Amino acid sequence: MKKIGDHQYLPVDEVSEIEAKKGKDIVTTLNIGIQEVAQEALAEAMLTHNADKACAVVMDVKTGAICAIANLGRSESGELVENYNYAVGYSSEPGSTLKTASTLAMLEEGAVNLKTPVSLGNGITYFYNKEMKDSHTPNISAADLYYAFIESSNVGISKLAWSSFGNSPSKFAAYYEKFGLTQKTGIEIGGEPFPVIKNPIKNKNTWYGTTIPWMSVGYELQLTPLQILTFYNAIANNGRMMKPFLVKTILDNDEEVKRFSPTVMKDSIFSESALNQIHELLKGVVQEGTATLLKNDYYSVAGKTGTAVTNYFVKDDLHKDYQASFCGYFPAENPKYSCIVVVYNPTQGGYYGGQAAAPVFKKIADHCMRTHMEPVTAINQQPRPLLASELLPVWKLWTSI
Repeated sequence: MKKIGDHQYLPVDEVSEIEAKKGKDIVTTLNIGIQEVAQEALAEAMLTHNADKACAVVMDVKTGAICAIANLGRSESGELVENYNYAVGYSSEPGSTLKTASTLAMLEEGAVNLKTPVSLGNGITYFYNKEMKDSHTPNISAADLYYAFIESSNVGISKLAWSSFGNSPSKFAAYYEKFGLTQKTGIEIGGEPFPVIKNPIKNKNTWYGTTIPWMSVGYELQLTPLQILTFYNAIANNGRMMKPFLVKTILDNDEEVKRFSPTVMKDSIFSESALNQIHELLKGVVQEGTATLLKNDYYSVAGKTGTAVTNYFVKDDLHKDYQASFCGYFPAENPKYSCIVVVYNPTQGGYYGGQAAAPVFKKIADHCMRTHMEPVTAINQQPRPLLASELLPVWKLWTSI
């Protein structure tokens, strides 16, 4: 610097200047078409159900690549805004989507099979004088695991879990660890919390006599939507758990300097027998259970609805808040995509997972099947020709994202 007056200086030529350097480019795994459909379907659900927030994630089953990730909340004025990554950073008690984990634990233990009988009674039972209740009075009292699961019976699943693990709580908790539900996904986005999964030894002060029944139906634990999806994706991927990833490559001056490959988190977390049975249960949910909205003649879906009460300390049902979700994969026989949709606090137009979340899943799945699959023979054949209004392009996988 050269002084040219009182308190005045001028840069001189010999002073080195640092030239701005062009930054690197990141190529993501996102598919623009799927992302747009997910975003639009989520916004429509937010408005239809007057929800507080919502998120949706679509994952490639074989690789763990994130094909779409959409998040919506509300501003102070009530407008829809992208204000937080709920899919990655927001954990909560998911409710019935985690019945899949407890049921898998029972199947792995060999304690049950699809025909194991269970009494649903009038939809109410008790554990240590604490009421466990179904969302509606069951159509039948004498049921089995298959019926209890596809109808999402809290009473049925909790009774079976208690009879399977009531005397061995450590074994019950160990299955959640085996299934990868106690660890982060490790996605490259900051802010992912650790799952909250109780253990009777590590958390002995908060492990109660009612913990197994309530954990079995998705309470007394907390997970993010992405953590739940990663678990379901492992089911779709024959027991292999893939790390979800969002960055495909990094470019420097249009040259690839780093490529991110699929990473296996756990190679085989389910037995073949348990895996086959859980597939049947998840397909049954769509074919004849709580998510028949997703049943169609052109491709199959497997998954589970979830409807969690988020302020269950409130006794009046009219003032309870809910979290609606659906998590699953498609096509069920040879899964290409897994997907989770969560709608938080829907207050109109239905609050069940099959009402608020499943329609979003359907729009995303329909788009994927139309645009990334080849024609196949229709399933669920009907005994009459379809009307023009019923026709839908039928596709099967031809390319990966």
